[in-house]
Amino acid sequence: MPGDGQDDHAPDSQPGGQPPAEPEADTDLGGVELGRFAVPEHGPEVAGRERSQGPADPAADGPADDGTVVETNSITFTEKKTYKQDWPAYNAAQAVEKDRVQELLADLLAGVPEPQRKATGRKPHTYADSLFAMVFKVYSTFSARRFESDLRDAHRRGHVSKAIPGMKVTAFMENPAFTPILRQLIAVSAAPLRSVETDFAIDSSGFSTSRFERWYDEKYGVTRQRGIWLKAHIAGGVRVRTRGATVHRPED
Repeated sequence: MPGDGQDDHAPDSQPGGQPPAEPEADTDLGGVELGRFAVPEHGPEVAGRERSQGPADPAADGPADDGTVVETNSITFTEKKTYKQDWPAYNAAQAVEKDRVQELLADLLAGVPEPQRKATGRKPHTYADSLFAMVFKVYSTFSARRFESDLRDAHRRGHVSKAIPGMKVTAFMENPAFTPILRQLIAVSAAPLRSVETDFAIDSSGFSTSRFERWYDEKYGVTRQRGIWLKAHIAGGVRVRTRGATVHRPED
């Protein structure tokens, strides 16, 4: 009643002196209390888990007295090692790379045997000169005509016995007699690194070529054609990228 010294706004007590019950949440989460993640007591399903960062403690995992489950996570960071580039040495090596390639290539081809030739007639280019021109052209990535100036420079340096026309290199590449020699030279050039390279991986080189065949189909009375592709696969070392062998596989 008014005037008895009690607060008019105090909540009414329930019968028996029990405090009033808190109002229920408006949203029913199926046993999950708002503001926390708790395991419902009426089912085995876990409605949610609290996640805490800290050292892993197996004894801390498991349900608590109130049914709460705490999961401890750990994060592992891997540091990537980086190495500084020795730019003065890199620039010096790049500046003389083309000269070194010619010197090493001429030394590699010095032991290539020459086939027996006729005593009369015009003397063709030697096998060593032909192989030098083919390999050097592929290295230069130039066309046959633009590559001719490099061949003249190689002749002045003494890497080939006589001047070779640029367009003549394409004829060398069509000679099947050079195929086994080139394969053997790949193995010989990789031999000095045999103590370093022990693991090899075989992958496609991206080099491919094709030719077309045309024939007349007598049954249907039409002319047909198809392309025959030839693709090169390389066995390369995984440590210093040594080229140990090549495999040529036809593809339809």
